[in-house]
Amino acid sequence: MPVIKIRFSTIVKKVKIEPFLWESLAKYIEEAFNISLSSHKLSCTKPISCAIKTQTDLDSLSEHKLLEIEILHNDESVYSQTIRELLDMPSNREYMIRKFADVMRQYPSTSLDALIPNNLELSIKGKLIDLYRDASARTERKNAFKLVYVKEEGKSVLKGVPTSQWINYSTTDFEALSRSLPPNVIEKLNMK
Repeated sequence: MPVIKIRFSTIVKKVKIEPFLWESLAKYIEEAFNISLSSHKLSCTKPISCAIKTQTDLDSLSEHKLLEIEILHNDESVYSQTIRELLDMPSNREYMIRKFADVMRQYPSTSLDALIPNNLELSIKGKLIDLYRDASARTERKNAFKLVYVKEEGKSVLKGVPTSQWINYSTTDFEALSRSLPPNVIEKLNMK
């Protein structure tokens, strides 16, 4: 049985684990360092450098007398893990969907990029994108009106128009299309 020197940040503990099993090592580390291995990873630094994830990895190291193991955070930050876990809770998920939907109803042209910053870690961004899609689907079902420009008395006015009057831009003739465009776009088209 090897003696194991385990390092986590500035804390170092020397231990001999018998039997030399993955479950025993994982249990010891979680209790001794008060961490969860689901949010951390183990890496052997001496005598050889390798990741330790399973019993097979431990078996390959059992012939050595002394092992140095370092506990590292997963690639995902603790902040990201916490936010992701919070977003997995049904009540928080519903809350975020309602918030996104409220913003989309108030500002119908709000894009995903406006609601979700680019500098988020991918795991959080993925969760928020899913929530945005759910909120978008709910908003489209509930929002029977769409803001469009409508010509009234020779002026283009922004109005909420029922779904029955929405314009299908791909099949509408230019005259009908021009009635739904903002005045500055119509001016640019007329100049060409």
